[in-house]
Amino acid sequence: MKFAIVDIEGTGGSPKHSRIMEIAVIIFDGYEVTEQFSTLINPGKSIDPYVRKLTGITPKMLKRAPAFHEVAKHLVELFKNKIFTAHNADYDYAMLRNEFKRLGYDFQAPVLDTFQLAGQLINDVPSHGLDALTKSLRIPVSNRHRAMGDAQATLEILKILLQKDLTGEMLKKYIKHPEKINPIPQALHRKIYYLPDAPGILKILDKKNKPLYIAYTKHLRQKAEKIFSARSSKAKEMAWLTGEIEHEIIFSPVLGKIKETVLRKKLKPAFNRRQNLRRNEKIILPSNTLLVEKKNMNGTKTLFWVDRDKIKGYAQVKLNWQIQDLNSLKKRIIPLENLPEVYYYLKKAYEKNRFDIIPLNGKNETAFD
Repeated sequence: MKFAIVDIEGTGGSPKHSRIMEIAVIIFDGYEVTEQFSTLINPGKSIDPYVRKLTGITPKMLKRAPAFHEVAKHLVELFKNKIFTAHNADYDYAMLRNEFKRLGYDFQAPVLDTFQLAGQLINDVPSHGLDALTKSLRIPVSNRHRAMGDAQATLEILKILLQKDLTGEMLKKYIKHPEKINPIPQALHRKIYYLPDAPGILKILDKKNKPLYIAYTKHLRQKAEKIFSARSSKAKEMAWLTGEIEHEIIFSPVLGKIKETVLRKKLKPAFNRRQNLRRNEKIILPSNTLLVEKKNMNGTKTLFWVDRDKIKGYAQVKLNWQIQDLNSLKKRIIPLENLPEVYYYLKKAYEKNRFDIIPLNGKNETAFD
Protein backbone atom coordinates (compact mmCIF):
# COMPACT_ATOMS: atom_id res chain seq x y z
CA MET A 1 0.00 0.00 0.00
CA LYS A 2 1.47 3.33 -1.07
CA PHE A 3 0.48 6.74 0.27
CA ALA A 4 0.63 10.10 -1.49
CA ILE A 5 0.84 12.50 1.44
CA VAL A 6 -0.45 15.86 0.32
CA ASP A 7 -0.63 19.40 1.59
CA ILE A 8 -2.06 22.27 -0.40
CA GLU A 9 -1.94 25.99 0.28
CA GLY A 10 -4.80 27.82 -1.41
CA THR A 11 -5.45 31.49 -2.06
CA GLY A 12 -8.46 31.35 0.30
CA GLY A 13 -10.55 29.07 2.47
CA SER A 14 -13.18 27.93 -0.05
CA PRO A 15 -12.23 25.17 -2.53
CA LYS A 16 -14.91 26.43 -4.91
CA HIS A 17 -13.46 29.93 -5.26
CA SER A 18 -9.88 29.41 -4.12
CA ARG A 19 -6.97 28.31 -6.32
CA ILE A 20 -3.90 26.26 -5.48
CA MET A 21 -0.79 28.37 -4.94
CA GLU A 22 1.46 25.67 -3.47
CA ILE A 23 1.40 21.87 -3.38
CA ALA A 24 3.64 19.23 -1.82
CA VAL A 25 3.41 15.46 -2.33
CA ILE A 26 5.42 12.84 -0.46
CA ILE A 27 5.24 9.23 -1.68
CA PHE A 28 5.52 6.79 1.22
CA ASP A 29 5.35 3.00 0.85
CA GLY A 30 4.72 2.30 4.52
CA TYR A 31 8.43 1.96 5.29
CA GLU A 32 10.29 4.77 3.56
CA VAL A 33 9.84 7.86 1.41
CA THR A 34 10.39 7.00 -2.25
CA GLU A 35 9.70 10.37 -3.89
CA GLN A 36 8.96 14.00 -3.05
CA PHE A 37 7.55 16.85 -5.10
CA SER A 38 6.86 20.44 -4.14
CA THR A 39 6.21 23.60 -6.10
CA LEU A 40 4.64 27.02 -5.91
CA ILE A 41 1.86 27.48 -8.47
CA ASN A 42 0.76 30.72 -10.11
CA PRO A 43 -2.96 30.78 -9.23
CA GLY A 44 -3.89 33.58 -11.59
CA LYS A 45 -5.77 35.42 -8.84
CA SER A 46 -5.10 37.46 -5.70
CA ILE A 47 -4.34 35.93 -2.31
CA ASP A 48 -6.67 36.42 0.64
CA PRO A 49 -4.89 38.82 3.08
CA TYR A 50 -5.38 36.40 5.98
CA VAL A 51 -3.85 33.52 4.00
CA ARG A 52 -0.98 35.71 2.81
CA LYS A 53 -0.13 36.63 6.40
CA LEU A 54 -0.51 33.00 7.57
CA THR A 55 1.68 31.40 4.88
CA GLY A 56 4.07 34.21 4.05
CA ILE A 57 3.50 33.54 0.34
CA THR A 58 3.42 36.77 -1.68
CA PRO A 59 2.31 37.60 -5.25
CA LYS A 60 5.96 38.29 -6.12
CA MET A 61 6.87 34.70 -5.17
CA LEU A 62 4.15 33.33 -7.45
CA LYS A 63 4.83 35.55 -10.45
CA ARG A 64 7.25 33.14 -12.17
CA ALA A 65 5.81 29.92 -10.73
CA PRO A 66 4.26 27.38 -13.17
CA ALA A 67 0.51 27.36 -13.74
CA PHE A 68 -1.41 24.30 -12.56
CA HIS A 69 -1.79 22.87 -16.06
CA GLU A 70 2.02 22.76 -16.36
CA VAL A 71 2.36 20.33 -13.43
CA ALA A 72 -0.96 18.47 -13.83
CA LYS A 73 0.45 15.53 -15.82
CA HIS A 74 3.21 14.92 -13.28
CA LEU A 75 0.67 15.03 -10.44
CA VAL A 76 -1.51 12.42 -12.16
CA GLU A 77 1.49 10.10 -12.32
CA LEU A 78 2.36 10.75 -8.69
CA PHE A 79 -1.14 9.88 -7.49
CA LYS A 80 -1.55 6.80 -9.65
CA ASN A 81 -2.32 3.74 -7.47
CA LYS A 82 -1.72 5.72 -4.26
CA ILE A 83 -3.85 6.59 -1.24
CA PHE A 84 -4.46 10.35 -1.20
CA THR A 85 -3.47 11.19 2.39
CA ALA A 86 -3.82 14.54 4.14
CA HIS A 87 -4.72 16.13 7.47
CA ASN A 88 -8.29 17.44 7.11
CA ALA A 89 -8.24 15.77 3.70
CA ASP A 90 -11.62 17.05 2.46
CA TYR A 91 -10.14 20.49 1.81
CA ASP A 92 -7.04 19.28 -0.07
CA TYR A 93 -8.98 16.70 -2.07
CA ALA A 94 -11.65 19.20 -3.10
CA MET A 95 -9.01 21.77 -4.08
CA LEU A 96 -7.19 19.28 -6.31
CA ARG A 97 -10.38 17.92 -7.88
CA ASN A 98 -11.52 21.44 -8.74
CA GLU A 99 -8.20 22.32 -10.38
CA PHE A 100 -8.36 19.18 -12.51
CA LYS A 101 -12.02 19.83 -13.27
CA ARG A 102 -11.07 23.20 -14.78
CA LEU A 103 -8.83 21.24 -17.17
CA GLY A 104 -11.65 18.86 -18.06
CA TYR A 105 -10.17 15.92 -16.10
CA ASP A 106 -12.13 13.97 -13.48
CA PHE A 107 -9.51 13.33 -10.80
CA GLN A 108 -10.42 10.61 -8.29
CA ALA A 109 -8.45 8.69 -5.68
CA PRO A 110 -9.03 6.78 -2.46
CA VAL A 111 -8.69 9.20 0.47
CA LEU A 112 -7.28 8.83 3.99
CA ASP A 113 -7.76 11.65 6.48
CA THR A 114 -5.10 11.46 9.22
CA PHE A 115 -7.20 13.86 11.32
CA GLN A 116 -10.04 11.33 11.50
CA LEU A 117 -7.76 8.34 11.97
CA ALA A 118 -5.87 10.09 14.77
CA GLY A 119 -9.21 10.71 16.49
CA GLN A 120 -9.61 6.94 16.79
CA LEU A 121 -6.05 5.92 17.61
CA ILE A 122 -4.52 8.75 19.65
CA ASN A 123 -5.98 9.63 23.06
CA ASP A 124 -5.12 12.12 25.78
CA VAL A 125 -4.38 15.04 23.44
CA PRO A 126 -6.14 18.42 23.64
CA SER A 127 -7.25 18.11 20.00
CA HIS A 128 -6.35 16.29 16.80
CA GLY A 129 -5.48 19.34 14.72
CA LEU A 130 -2.02 19.47 13.16
CA ASP A 131 -0.64 21.99 15.66
CA ALA A 132 -1.92 20.14 18.72
CA LEU A 133 -0.80 16.70 17.50
CA THR A 134 2.71 17.74 16.53
CA LYS A 135 3.13 19.48 19.89
CA SER A 136 1.70 16.57 21.92
CA LEU A 137 3.68 13.94 19.99
CA ARG A 138 6.84 16.10 19.93
CA ILE A 139 7.05 16.07 16.16
CA PRO A 140 9.41 18.79 14.88
CA VAL A 141 7.79 21.05 12.30
CA SER A 142 9.61 23.43 9.99
CA ASN A 143 7.82 25.89 7.73
CA ARG A 144 4.37 25.53 9.30
CA HIS A 145 1.59 26.61 6.90
CA ARG A 146 3.82 25.89 3.93
CA ALA A 147 3.01 22.84 1.82
CA MET A 148 6.14 20.73 2.31
CA GLY A 149 6.46 21.56 6.02
CA ASP A 150 2.87 20.49 6.71
CA ALA A 151 3.16 17.42 4.46
CA GLN A 152 6.25 16.26 6.38
CA ALA A 153 4.41 16.74 9.68
CA THR A 154 1.49 14.69 8.31
CA LEU A 155 3.94 11.96 7.24
CA GLU A 156 5.29 11.67 10.81
CA ILE A 157 1.74 11.48 12.18
CA LEU A 158 0.89 8.77 9.64
CA LYS A 159 3.91 6.71 10.73
CA ILE A 160 2.70 6.78 14.33
CA LEU A 161 -0.84 5.86 13.29
CA LEU A 162 0.41 2.88 11.27
CA GLN A 163 2.38 1.67 14.28
CA LYS A 164 -0.66 1.97 16.54
CA ASP A 165 -3.00 0.20 14.10
CA LEU A 166 -1.39 -3.21 14.56
CA THR A 167 -3.90 -5.19 12.49
CA GLY A 168 -4.49 -2.52 9.85
CA GLU A 169 -8.26 -2.83 10.33
CA MET A 170 -8.73 0.78 11.42
CA LEU A 171 -6.76 1.99 8.40
CA LYS A 172 -8.96 0.02 6.00
CA LYS A 173 -12.06 1.37 7.72
CA TYR A 174 -11.00 4.98 7.25
CA ILE A 175 -9.87 4.84 3.62
CA LYS A 176 -12.71 6.31 1.57
CA HIS A 177 -12.91 5.02 -1.96
CA PRO A 178 -14.16 7.34 -4.75
CA GLU A 179 -17.55 5.66 -5.13
CA LYS A 180 -18.17 6.12 -1.37
CA ILE A 181 -16.93 9.66 -0.96
CA ASN A 182 -19.60 12.26 -0.26
CA PRO A 183 -17.57 15.49 -0.14
CA ILE A 184 -18.71 18.36 2.02
CA PRO A 185 -20.72 20.82 -0.11
CA GLN A 186 -18.30 23.41 -1.41
CA ALA A 187 -20.41 26.33 -0.20
CA LEU A 188 -19.78 25.15 3.37
CA HIS A 189 -16.05 24.52 3.08
CA ARG A 190 -15.02 28.06 3.99
CA LYS A 191 -17.36 28.16 6.99
CA ILE A 192 -16.03 24.84 8.30
CA TYR A 193 -12.42 25.71 7.46
CA TYR A 194 -12.47 28.71 9.79
CA LEU A 195 -14.05 26.87 12.73
CA PRO A 196 -11.53 26.45 15.56
CA ASP A 197 -10.39 23.01 16.64
CA ALA A 198 -11.65 23.71 20.16
CA PRO A 199 -14.56 22.69 22.43
CA GLY A 200 -17.78 24.64 22.28
CA ILE A 201 -21.36 25.06 21.10
CA LEU A 202 -21.89 24.44 17.39
CA LYS A 203 -24.93 26.15 15.84
CA ILE A 204 -25.98 25.36 12.29
CA LEU A 205 -28.50 27.93 11.00
CA ASP A 206 -30.66 28.05 7.89
CA LYS A 207 -30.73 30.92 5.41
CA LYS A 208 -33.29 32.76 7.59
CA ASN A 209 -31.07 32.38 10.67
CA LYS A 210 -33.29 29.72 12.23
CA PRO A 211 -31.48 26.88 14.03
CA LEU A 212 -31.15 23.54 12.27
CA TYR A 213 -28.77 21.82 14.69
CA ILE A 214 -27.18 22.65 18.06
CA ALA A 215 -24.58 20.59 19.92
CA TYR A 216 -21.78 20.85 22.44
CA THR A 217 -18.64 19.15 21.13
CA LYS A 218 -15.00 18.78 22.11
CA HIS A 219 -13.90 19.56 18.54
CA LEU A 220 -15.97 22.15 16.66
CA ARG A 221 -14.42 21.73 13.22
CA GLN A 222 -14.29 17.94 13.41
CA LYS A 223 -17.97 17.80 14.45
CA ALA A 224 -19.04 20.01 11.54
CA GLU A 225 -17.03 17.94 9.06
CA LYS A 226 -18.57 14.73 10.39
CA ILE A 227 -22.11 16.12 10.11
CA PHE A 228 -21.79 17.27 6.52
CA SER A 229 -19.69 14.30 5.35
CA ALA A 230 -22.38 11.80 6.36
CA ARG A 231 -24.07 9.97 3.50
CA SER A 232 -27.57 10.12 5.00
CA SER A 233 -30.45 11.97 3.36
CA LYS A 234 -30.75 14.15 6.48
CA ALA A 235 -27.12 15.31 6.13
CA LYS A 236 -27.68 16.24 2.49
CA GLU A 237 -30.90 18.08 3.35
CA MET A 238 -29.20 20.01 6.15
CA ALA A 239 -26.34 20.95 3.82
CA TRP A 240 -28.82 22.30 1.29
CA LEU A 241 -30.65 24.34 3.95
CA THR A 242 -27.58 25.68 5.81
CA GLY A 243 -26.93 29.39 5.55
CA GLU A 244 -24.50 30.01 8.40
CA ILE A 245 -22.46 28.18 11.03
CA GLU A 246 -21.90 29.87 14.40
CA HIS A 247 -19.93 28.75 17.42
CA GLU A 248 -19.18 29.67 21.02
CA ILE A 249 -15.99 28.33 22.59
CA ILE A 250 -16.71 26.73 25.98
CA PHE A 251 -13.95 24.87 27.81
CA SER A 252 -16.22 23.56 30.59
CA PRO A 253 -17.92 20.27 29.62
CA VAL A 254 -20.61 20.76 32.29
CA LEU A 255 -21.44 24.30 31.21
CA GLY A 256 -21.32 23.21 27.57
CA LYS A 257 -23.91 20.48 28.04
CA ILE A 258 -26.14 22.81 30.09
CA LYS A 259 -26.05 25.51 27.41
CA GLU A 260 -26.66 22.98 24.64
CA THR A 261 -29.70 21.55 26.44
CA VAL A 262 -31.21 24.94 27.29
CA LEU A 263 -30.74 26.20 23.71
CA ARG A 264 -32.24 23.05 22.23
CA LYS A 265 -35.26 23.29 24.54
CA LYS A 266 -35.86 26.94 23.67
CA LEU A 267 -35.05 26.97 19.96
CA LYS A 268 -36.12 23.43 18.97
CA PRO A 269 -33.64 22.93 16.09
CA ALA A 270 -35.15 20.84 13.32
CA PHE A 271 -32.38 18.22 12.99
CA ASN A 272 -31.67 17.48 16.66
CA ARG A 273 -33.07 14.32 18.13
CA ARG A 274 -35.43 14.66 21.07
CA GLN A 275 -33.60 14.66 24.41
CA ASN A 276 -34.54 12.02 26.95
CA LEU A 277 -32.83 12.88 30.22
CA ARG A 278 -32.59 10.10 32.78
CA ARG A 279 -33.35 12.01 35.97
CA ASN A 280 -31.96 10.79 39.26
CA GLU A 281 -34.14 12.35 41.92
CA LYS A 282 -32.06 10.82 44.75
CA ILE A 283 -29.21 13.26 44.17
CA ILE A 284 -29.58 16.57 46.04
CA LEU A 285 -27.17 19.41 45.38
CA PRO A 286 -25.60 20.92 48.51
CA SER A 287 -27.20 24.31 49.21
CA ASN A 288 -25.39 27.59 49.89
CA THR A 289 -22.26 26.45 48.09
CA LEU A 290 -20.06 27.12 45.13
CA LEU A 291 -19.57 24.06 42.92
CA VAL A 292 -16.17 24.55 41.28
CA GLU A 293 -15.42 22.29 38.34
CA LYS A 294 -12.24 20.32 39.06
CA LYS A 295 -11.18 20.05 35.44
CA ASN A 296 -9.31 23.25 34.73
CA MET A 297 -9.36 23.80 30.96
CA ASN A 298 -7.43 26.57 29.26
CA GLY A 299 -6.44 27.95 32.65
CA THR A 300 -10.08 28.71 33.57
CA LYS A 301 -12.24 27.42 36.43
CA THR A 302 -16.01 27.29 35.98
CA LEU A 303 -18.13 27.55 39.11
CA PHE A 304 -21.84 27.31 39.81
CA TRP A 305 -23.53 29.15 42.67
CA VAL A 306 -26.24 27.20 44.52
CA ASP A 307 -28.18 29.51 46.85
CA ARG A 308 -30.54 27.51 49.07
CA ASP A 309 -32.39 25.32 46.61
CA LYS A 310 -31.86 27.52 43.54
CA ILE A 311 -29.05 27.75 41.03
CA LYS A 312 -28.21 31.43 40.83
CA GLY A 313 -25.81 31.17 37.90
CA TYR A 314 -22.21 30.54 36.91
CA ALA A 315 -18.92 32.38 36.55
CA GLN A 316 -15.53 31.65 35.06
CA VAL A 317 -12.39 32.67 36.93
CA LYS A 318 -8.66 32.08 36.58
CA LEU A 319 -7.37 32.80 40.08
CA ASN A 320 -8.40 31.38 43.46
CA TRP A 321 -8.62 34.80 45.11
CA GLN A 322 -11.36 35.77 42.64
CA ILE A 323 -13.78 33.42 44.42
CA GLN A 324 -12.90 34.39 47.99
CA ASP A 325 -15.14 37.47 48.20
CA LEU A 326 -18.80 36.73 47.49
CA ASN A 327 -19.69 40.39 46.94
CA SER A 328 -17.14 40.67 44.14
CA LEU A 329 -18.12 37.28 42.79
CA LYS A 330 -21.79 38.28 42.55
CA LYS A 331 -20.82 40.88 39.95
CA ARG A 332 -19.31 38.15 37.79
CA ILE A 333 -22.23 35.71 38.00
CA ILE A 334 -24.10 35.02 34.78
CA PRO A 335 -27.68 33.92 35.56
CA LEU A 336 -28.92 30.43 34.72
CA GLU A 337 -32.57 29.57 34.44
CA ASN A 338 -33.82 27.07 37.02
CA LEU A 339 -34.79 24.50 34.42
CA PRO A 340 -34.91 20.75 35.15
CA GLU A 341 -32.21 20.28 32.49
CA VAL A 342 -29.80 22.55 34.37
CA TYR A 343 -30.27 20.55 37.57
CA TYR A 344 -29.89 17.30 35.63
CA TYR A 345 -26.39 18.05 34.32
CA LEU A 346 -25.21 19.63 37.57
CA LYS A 347 -26.44 16.59 39.52
CA LYS A 348 -24.84 14.25 37.00
CA ALA A 349 -21.47 16.01 37.35
CA TYR A 350 -21.85 16.15 41.14
CA GLU A 351 -22.58 12.42 41.26
CA LYS A 352 -19.34 11.79 39.31
CA ASN A 353 -17.34 13.91 41.79
CA ARG A 354 -16.41 16.56 39.23
CA PHE A 355 -16.75 19.50 41.65
CA ASP A 356 -14.84 20.94 44.54
CA ILE A 357 -17.46 22.02 47.10
CA ILE A 358 -16.93 25.45 48.68
CA PRO A 359 -19.51 26.26 51.41
CA LEU A 360 -20.66 29.84 51.94
CA ASN A 361 -20.24 30.96 55.54
CA GLY A 362 -23.01 33.56 55.59
CA LYS A 363 -20.69 36.58 55.85
CA ASN A 364 -20.57 37.30 52.16
CA GLU A 365 -17.35 35.30 51.99
CA THR A 366 -16.52 31.79 50.95
CA ALA A 367 -14.78 29.26 53.12
CA PHE A 368 -12.22 28.76 50.36
CA ASP A 369 -9.24 29.52 52.53
